[in-house]
Amino acid sequence: MIVFDFDKTLTYRDTTLPFLAFGLSPIKSIQCHLRYYFLALLVKSKCYSVLSLKQTMINWRFRSYDIQAWKLHCKDFSVTIKTNALYRQTNWKDANLVIASASFKEVLIHLFPSNVMVIGSELAIGKQINITKHAMGEQKAILLMDQGIESFNRLYTDSLADLPLMKMAKEVVWVRGDHQKLLTGATINKWLNNN
Repeated sequence: MIVFDFDKTLTYRDTTLPFLAFGLSPIKSIQCHLRYYFLALLVKSKCYSVLSLKQTMINWRFRSYDIQAWKLHCKDFSVTIKTNALYRQTNWKDANLVIASASFKEVLIHLFPSNVMVIGSELAIGKQINITKHAMGEQKAILLMDQGIESFNRLYTDSLADLPLMKMAKEVVWVRGDHQKLLTGATINKWLNNN
């Protein structure tokens, strides 16, 4: 089994802000960027969590959306994502491939055939919009285990946020743009011991 992170592992850049700004007027897009960067500063200073940032931005951006409008936004945005060489070189029809990402599952499902297991963040739309699953860090590992995946052959990632997944993988491949590097056990152990 092979597990892939998504943002900056199969893409050239993080898709969170482009997803939020997609479809906005120029003025609203500027407002979106300013809000996002302000909250990102709070996250960097450890005053705010990544989940809180996403929840705040989702409520601001999609407050008037119903589930159908949300799904259409996700589908329309998915075709704008620029994928990298690893995405293009992988045979997605192979068995036992898993995407585990903090990106929204409703976006990801449009980028992979149905045989690929997609684990992503999810939300519920009612009177309020709530992120019900945030597939990041330890939560990502828990969601994999919920699917019966305790260990796997290889992990492709770009982020130390995936340390919980590194513990589950026999091999870890570090991805930067179109470049990949198989990490040694010593490097992984050093990261695990420092976190």
